[in-house]
Amino acid sequence: MTDSGEAARLVVLRLTAIAALAVWPAAAMSQMAIDASATGQYESNSNVYALPAGVSFPSPDGFHRSDALYSYAGKIGLIEQWHRQKIFATVNATSIHYNSFTQLNHSEYALDGGWNWVATSAFDGTLEATRSRSMVSFTDVIQSQLALQTDQREIASVAIHVSPDWDVDGKGYRRTLDEPLPGSPNLRLTETQGQTGLKYVGRAGVTSGVSASYLSGHFDGSGNSINPSYHETGMALFATVGTQDRPVFNGRIGYSRRGSSSGINTISGLTGSADYYRPLSGKTSLILTASRAINSYVTNTGSEIDTLGGITLKYQATYKTGFSANYLYTHRTLPDQGLTANTARTDNVQSVAVGIDYEALEWLSIKPYVNLQTRSSNVPFAEFNATVYGVYFSLKWVR
Repeated sequence: MTDSGEAARLVVLRLTAIAALAVWPAAAMSQMAIDASATGQYESNSNVYALPAGVSFPSPDGFHRSDALYSYAGKIGLIEQWHRQKIFATVNATSIHYNSFTQLNHSEYALDGGWNWVATSAFDGTLEATRSRSMVSFTDVIQSQLALQTDQREIASVAIHVSPDWDVDGKGYRRTLDEPLPGSPNLRLTETQGQTGLKYVGRAGVTSGVSASYLSGHFDGSGNSINPSYHETGMALFATVGTQDRPVFNGRIGYSRRGSSSGINTISGLTGSADYYRPLSGKTSLILTASRAINSYVTNTGSEIDTLGGITLKYQATYKTGFSANYLYTHRTLPDQGLTANTARTDNVQSVAVGIDYEALEWLSIKPYVNLQTRSSNVPFAEFNATVYGVYFSLKWVR
């Protein structure tokens, strides 16, 4: 397995090279934008480990379930516009500290760099690489130990503008996700996907088309894999109504099938997504979302199908103060991952979130929030409920 520290060093070197290009003499590079931010967050969680009722974990000050955390983060981004080419790079680092469960203290990072290129008026695309390190959510693992995952992706896309009304698109990515867990210290998921589509840029803000995709993946480092390798094919129809900056409707519907080399954990069915935006007044807007997708559940080296539905209400009281309320329901099916062999685990997750966005100054944002979460399941130890509240501060600088 590639050493994660060495891989991170290589990514940083690549992003440094991009940043060096961005500060090339002004005669070569004409337009550069730099933005930087520092953020702080306080959060209280009534159930840090997502435990079922009656269960708690030890900490230096006794057994309990709740805790508060403080996090500090810094971010810097560069965008260089050179003729019709755009080079971009972003580095984000976060330090997280818990009051009682100090064994969960850790650092995270996110790196992103790439090039939006244009060859001719009929030929353009993107090359991009991302890498992130983050904590594995306790909603996905039942354990008391901290687990950190590293997710790296290399992404490429190309668009051929056949005519003013027709585009042919192609995109693909390779993903490597390392998720060391107790008993599986070398657990890794590797995925490769390719997709192509034909798009009609219609009149009156309507865009539509058809796409086809192929995905292959495999797990390594697990002695008992439900789904050691798999492949997935999909076809979909898609449409967008509205402008690019503010689509009124954005939808996709199709059929996907994921087959497993083990002969179990095979999933097929309708997949897709839909987002609908509707202004209710000059200050109030409504957003409806729905989706159904096949995903990988890395912890169990298996697959799952997630069906989501959500509603968001936003109210912009003044140009400085906005309010939002959101409800999200998720039905999650994990075939062959129940309490007995060949049975499915099913989870139902509900979340209610309320937040305030206060732009106190041009460079200062203050965002308090409350989130109520609950999950019911046919697997008893997977059930939990939690109340999370906190406040997020952001200091911004743009040049």
